[in-house]
Amino acid sequence: MSNSRFEKVFVKDLRIGMYVDQLDRPWLDTPFLVQGFVIKSVEELQALAEQCDYVYVDMGRSKVLRQPSLRQGPSKNALTSQRLQSILKTSVRPYEDSEKFSDEIVTARNVYADYEKMVSRFYDGVRLDKTVNMVQVQESVEQIVDSVIRNPDACMLLARLKRKSDYSYNHAIGSSIWAASMGRQLGLPKKVIISLSSGALLMDAGKVQLSGRILNKTGQLIPEEIKLVQTHVAKGLRLLENSKGVDQVALQMVRDHHERFNGKGYPRGLKADEISVYGRIGGIIDTYDALINDKPYCQGIPPSDAIRVLYGVRNVDFQGELVEQFIQALGIYPAGSLVELTNGEVGVVMSEHRHSRLRPKLLVLLDPLKKPYPHGRELDLFQTHTDEKGIKLEIARALSPGSFGIQLSDIVV
Repeated sequence: MSNSRFEKVFVKDLRIGMYVDQLDRPWLDTPFLVQGFVIKSVEELQALAEQCDYVYVDMGRSKVLRQPSLRQGPSKNALTSQRLQSILKTSVRPYEDSEKFSDEIVTARNVYADYEKMVSRFYDGVRLDKTVNMVQVQESVEQIVDSVIRNPDACMLLARLKRKSDYSYNHAIGSSIWAASMGRQLGLPKKVIISLSSGALLMDAGKVQLSGRILNKTGQLIPEEIKLVQTHVAKGLRLLENSKGVDQVALQMVRDHHERFNGKGYPRGLKADEISVYGRIGGIIDTYDALINDKPYCQGIPPSDAIRVLYGVRNVDFQGELVEQFIQALGIYPAGSLVELTNGEVGVVMSEHRHSRLRPKLLVLLDPLKKPYPHGRELDLFQTHTDEKGIKLEIARALSPGSFGIQLSDIVV
């Protein structure tokens, strides 16, 4: 790294209090939750020693406290491939980007447009026929999965920018793409990722049989209405059981995505390992998309805030290891996040650097005075650390869609 404040440090020389800015490998390949952290424990030193040969330390943000000794044994927080295979009951392997974002977005536009049409036809068909055409679903989902495997940022960006006014439609599309990204992060075989993404698309299919008056209610639901909404799980299961080609992954996700790790979910009040693993994954995905999605009764929150909510309920509502893998899949500032920089500029995250996830590529839309740039301008925070006035450039905060009059649906990529 060119900046003199960043020093390459071999892991044997790391000390508590050092700020680790970059690893010698992608963050996605390690058990560390996000890019950039202060070493606070011997366990973190041990985990770094197990994962890396060297790291880059930000000396300006470091405060070395004392010289520790490394404890033997693996970090208790590390999620190894062996542990993943044990949880998922299938072989796993890491994926790497095979296409640059700038190339994949060209393909993804057409794939996503076709996917939108399929989802619209699919839900219209469910309303009319009360059955699911899984051949139609899986053929279209496979195209999305292929794009996500090549580079997940393209479809994740489109899922944020191209949201419609229909919550159920947005929720189905978004959930299926987050599920594909999660499956990629977990290293699942492509066939299983397709099943995972298809299951996420189907999780709320039972809601088509509920009254629009309840689903679109702008006020708080009364207890009787809440109970009625909760019947969508049973209705969705009956729908899938009467359809051909629905696999166990989809059934598990529909059945269990409202169960909670502490046993306080519904419909059966299952807890921990009583919940199917794909149901546990489905619950995380369903909750994340519900948090970021506008609903009739409230506005969605920024993706980074939703990530923090999930992290705050790990091992309470959701299995902690799976929450951390989901955060690794999306990052703190996923593609499509609206953010404000330290110099006051505002932009949307276009794609991430897998090695430096807090310094993504942006399309800057507003200048420091919040006046729009005529055509926007591209900014790579990994390459550019200060603006023309010498102000240090970092993401200062995430913004809600609509901030400063910016509508994500108006952004053309």
